[in-house]
Amino acid sequence: MTALAGLFLCVLSQAAPAAIDEADLTRRREALAAWTHEPVALEGQAFLFHLDRRDGSFFIQDRRTQAKWYSPWGRRGFASVRLKGEEAWRPLEKLGGLIAQSNKLRFRAHSADPSCPSVRVTVETHANSRGVAISFEVPEADAPRVEAVRILDGAFWITDADAAAGAAIAAGAGEWHEASAPGALRRRLSAHAPLVPEGREPYTVPLLAMIKQESPLLLTWSSPEAALELERRSVADEKLPGQRLLAATLDLPGSKGQVEVFVLGQEQGGVLDAVRGYKDLLGPAFFERSLRYKTGSRPQTRALLGAALFRIEPGPDRTLGSVAELSRRVKRELGIDEAAFLIAGDGKDPALKACAEAVKAEGHLFGVEVSPDVWIQLSSEAARKEAGTTAAGYFKAALEGAKHEDGCPALAELCSPQIVVVRAPERWGAEKAPRLALEPRRDLLRHVRDTFGLAGAYGGSSSDTDLLALFVGLLPSSTTAAPGAGEEARGDAWPVFAAAFGPCARLTCRSDEPVRPDQPARILAHLLVGEVPLYALPAKGDPPLPASGDASLCFARDEGWAAGKGLSAHEVFLKNTYEVLVHVARQRFRDPLFLHRKLNAAGTARESYFGADLRVVVNFGPGDYEDEEEGFLLPPNGFFVRYPFFRAFHALRMQDVVYERPSCIVMHSLEGKMILRAEEVRLYHAFGPNHFQFGGRTFSIDREAVVKF
Repeated sequence: MTALAGLFLCVLSQAAPAAIDEADLTRRREALAAWTHEPVALEGQAFLFHLDRRDGSFFIQDRRTQAKWYSPWGRRGFASVRLKGEEAWRPLEKLGGLIAQSNKLRFRAHSADPSCPSVRVTVETHANSRGVAISFEVPEADAPRVEAVRILDGAFWITDADAAAGAAIAAGAGEWHEASAPGALRRRLSAHAPLVPEGREPYTVPLLAMIKQESPLLLTWSSPEAALELERRSVADEKLPGQRLLAATLDLPGSKGQVEVFVLGQEQGGVLDAVRGYKDLLGPAFFERSLRYKTGSRPQTRALLGAALFRIEPGPDRTLGSVAELSRRVKRELGIDEAAFLIAGDGKDPALKACAEAVKAEGHLFGVEVSPDVWIQLSSEAARKEAGTTAAGYFKAALEGAKHEDGCPALAELCSPQIVVVRAPERWGAEKAPRLALEPRRDLLRHVRDTFGLAGAYGGSSSDTDLLALFVGLLPSSTTAAPGAGEEARGDAWPVFAAAFGPCARLTCRSDEPVRPDQPARILAHLLVGEVPLYALPAKGDPPLPASGDASLCFARDEGWAAGKGLSAHEVFLKNTYEVLVHVARQRFRDPLFLHRKLNAAGTARESYFGADLRVVVNFGPGDYEDEEEGFLLPPNGFFVRYPFFRAFHALRMQDVVYERPSCIVMHSLEGKMILRAEEVRLYHAFGPNHFQFGGRTFSIDREAVVKF
């Protein structure tokens, strides 16, 4: 099993502590009713917010589910400050000057130490009435002394005694951390941007989604430089309703900022309800971020929605002429009608013209990957000097060079790429002030988008979803370390970014670690988020057939459609996986990711729903997984896809048909109708036994056929 699959598995490496007696647990929970002794309240249709007028303790309650989310355990006070030149945080444990209005609370958080600056805080009912906006400001006289304000410090805690409780964070594509998981945890994310100092990890969406009692909570913030910390620790306190807690801390730099907290009622899609709640805050403008909208003005680029991705770095073993031949073979021999070829380089090779024409002639997309360094060389001497000093200067110089006649205009004239991917450093030294690079970087990406139609970039975050059609490196790669217990535990991979912004762009793994034929678990991981992979290129000397008993090459069997065609294992793998993934990928741009969950205690079986009708189940193994209600049995690396317009499986049993070895078959309506009502349904047999039952009939198919059910 690959390390990527390990990211989708729950880690249980330490024994869980003995459970608290149920009666004692009930007593502890009931005692929380006295959390705020002298409360002042804000009330909305969906929430109740109580603030203790003496010490700033608070809770927010979901009125529909009665779930309460509390201020930090073991400490009072609403905020802390860190002064410039100091490492320690100074708690503001007192509250004064409280003014209560119908929809707003105002007060001053201050310390018993008169030398410590105070903070003015406002808690206000949010415009959507589902929560509160908490803003703060340091008085002008003290603002120059303040480095950052910690508006939360271990707040909204949940415990190991809360059933199915945990938190999802936007680290890369996303992570899920259970409150009941063993071991300590401290995950700190900072800098809502792809450009962060060495040693720091960015978040890709400025949100924290938590859930307990089937009630999701959403926390989001305004500052792109805020730092989120999620901590799980043991607490030896007989008052805590549990033995370990999982809590959030948010540090906002500067002297003012804002966080927003929302309760969302009874969950339907689990913690992803809170993630989608963040997307809903964008309102109608979200439609303009969708990839369907971005490709709408250029119909030929609509193929990007489900295209197989290939990145080529030309060299002695892979010339641009061979790329043209590969494009023809992918279309004519493998029957892959949607693919995108991204050529890495400086964008100046004259052979790009013929290569682009050949790729486009097959109906595929042609793209170029360029480093901003190429454009910086075309900028002025002053701009080049600044480019070596700050991240902002780097992108300003790149934009200046991109506008040069030998920059983007020359690239457009040479080969008219339909998408251009901007490659740039993912990390910067702290001295390069990455906080100043957000808008200059966006200016460069905007120019690329406006010039060529579609833009892609390495890294990226939710702030780029209005500009980018392709995020490179966001999905986990094969070298990502499997999660483990302790301070650096990563938890389970969870599709946070895909749930919020999946319809906006294609998401890929790192370009230097494309998906290979011996990585079936990575195919399943892509299937769960509705993505066609960035595929490794077929290499010279590929064996014509996989080893018959090699489970890692299960998708490369040349038994069905590929039998006797003389294809390499790599080519068979491309064809078989594409035939499944392309249909899910196309549909997820219409029906966003709605639900993702574990189907067994170990987390080896996973399920995703896109909208209400598209269901995907995968089995990372090592044992079989059975769904009695749906009537299928999946082997290791098995999957099941169900949608009214298509269906696919890699299974040992499908309803009443039991196979002696796994079978893989795909059904797809060619008319945009339900399979049972369509006049033409394409059947594709990938490998294994070739018979199946559907709609009360039994079918046998050797390769492919078009039938009517």
